[in-house]
Amino acid sequence: MKNFSLLLVLALGLTAPVSAVPVVENPFEQASEQSEKMRLGYTDGNMGLNLGLGFDIIMEGAIQFPASEMTRLKGNKITSLRLAVGDELSAYEPYIFISNKLEKPYLYQQTVSGLKTGWNEIRLDQPFEITGEELFIGFKYSSAGTPFSMDGRDKNDLANWIRLTQNEDAQDIVWQHQDGGSLNLQVFVEGPTLPQNDIQIEKVVAKRYGATGRKAPLSLIVRNRAAADVNSLTVTYTFEDQEPVTCQVENLSIASNELARVKVTDMPIDNNGIYNLDVRVDQVNGTDDENPQDNTGLVENIICKKDYANRKVLLEHFSTMKCNNCPTGHKTIDDALYYREDVIHVVHHAGMGKDPFTIPESEAYVYFYNDEMGGGSYAPGAMLDRTNMASYGADDGTNSTPAPVFFPQRTSFGKLVDQRLSSHALVTLDIEKRYDADTRTLTVTVNGDIPSGSVERLGADNPCLNIFLTEDSLLSDYPQAGVEDPAHYYHNNVLRKVLTDVWGDPVTFEGASYKSQEYSCVIPSEWNDRQVNIVAFLANTDKIHSNNCQVFNANELRLTADNGSGIIQTQTSDGPLVGIWQNGSELEIYGDYNRAVVYSSLGVPVQHITHYQKSIPLAGLSQGVYLIRFETEQGVQTWKFIIQ
Repeated sequence: MKNFSLLLVLALGLTAPVSAVPVVENPFEQASEQSEKMRLGYTDGNMGLNLGLGFDIIMEGAIQFPASEMTRLKGNKITSLRLAVGDELSAYEPYIFISNKLEKPYLYQQTVSGLKTGWNEIRLDQPFEITGEELFIGFKYSSAGTPFSMDGRDKNDLANWIRLTQNEDAQDIVWQHQDGGSLNLQVFVEGPTLPQNDIQIEKVVAKRYGATGRKAPLSLIVRNRAAADVNSLTVTYTFEDQEPVTCQVENLSIASNELARVKVTDMPIDNNGIYNLDVRVDQVNGTDDENPQDNTGLVENIICKKDYANRKVLLEHFSTMKCNNCPTGHKTIDDALYYREDVIHVVHHAGMGKDPFTIPESEAYVYFYNDEMGGGSYAPGAMLDRTNMASYGADDGTNSTPAPVFFPQRTSFGKLVDQRLSSHALVTLDIEKRYDADTRTLTVTVNGDIPSGSVERLGADNPCLNIFLTEDSLLSDYPQAGVEDPAHYYHNNVLRKVLTDVWGDPVTFEGASYKSQEYSCVIPSEWNDRQVNIVAFLANTDKIHSNNCQVFNANELRLTADNGSGIIQTQTSDGPLVGIWQNGSELEIYGDYNRAVVYSSLGVPVQHITHYQKSIPLAGLSQGVYLIRFETEQGVQTWKFIIQ
């Protein structure tokens, strides 16, 4: 078994402000002005979905690059591939191929050996010159188990050509698309004429309901389609019939082919109305984008009213260690939340028996599986804002959803989350806390208001405040079913304690405002206070009709940003940055960051983390020295760790 250990290295490039250019913020040699190597592919590098069968089967997979993509790379050469494998392969001679069609003979074929679980670097024996025609790049091997690796995110018909057969000579098995993600296959191209500044907007992230007089966040999901890193963007947004606003986004670090979420600005919305929002990227790294055709995005019909508040969605997730399907449910939910903000995740260890993290309150919430006619529970299960989502396609796996809980299906879960995110909120909710780390005493109050000034607008007959404490990165001696290494399965967002009554405490409004009583508790010594979150939400409570318990709004706050003794972290005059802590085969992350990159000792990126994660798995990395580089709002920080 590999031993994961960490060495403290003073952060390299600590406190450059967001708007400034750090003096030295990368531990590796600075790139030349003209980058001569770029990456292609559709995966984000996450091994979120492994597929296969319980018997030996021949597996073929390929990703497709249309002529429009290859034309811009004409004259350069494909030099290597990265291929991820879910399980160790059976004894067989696998190969990779490059072709202009999915039938033999291929234009290029190369046998490879020693494929291992995780990512494999495959150097081409002979670089393949790109001529501008459409290409399919793929692989073939035979194995049992679940060795077929996908990133488990949105479907992409160019990214997942698959052919499975038991017969090498079978002629009736055709290539087809596999839903649910992109093949974990990446291609490296080298040459002197690669594009240098080319960003693609994949999605504009904005609130569909805006609060007049409040600022609304604007973010972009972008992909770097060039060779050079993207360090800055010039973005212009326009609300319908208003003057364009141009923003400069600095201190980015988006590697070639990396998909990243970029926070642009908080947009002020001054007037009631219904607006279309147009967004475009004007420049990349201070230079005009080389392909402006994919630089625009549109969000239609943003409704702005003075009585709206920004919504955070409460996701409650039922999962137990006895459940074989729950690890798959966790992957489904994690993948759906990958680029979605403002979702607060709470896990109830209930719905299918008990385990060491089951508490009476979680068992009480099994109520939400059933309506007044009764019903049964199962796991995994999920509910969003305690709202019945049947009219939007949610079901319990039998085309029925009598109550708020539904079965999280990969093909629909993200769409259901988007529906709730696009719903307006009519009440604000702010958490105030005091925490004494010496006595481990926590005091919490919650307050808010209804911007419209009318309590009746909530439509609530029994509004109640609920306050939860959750904990991350929990291990248990009780094994998790459905995983290869049940003793080292980490549990996050686990409900540990309810500070209010199990069904919440009634809220009294004074005019349009409310403020709770003080809630105090002592954090148990066996809890890691660095991993505790405070979750608060306002909801209607109805103990007879489970479909009448909708959450009006929610919020979340980390218990402490002080990581205590033993945590590898530095603190500067600008405040704490990011801390890391070894926990088995994962790095636990403390503090906020926008993205991170893990580098090998040679300075080669081996893992890209393009959204905030509380823990980063390292099991797929071989022994050696690595560096992890965080980009934060305060600057850049780099740490060194060793896998032995």
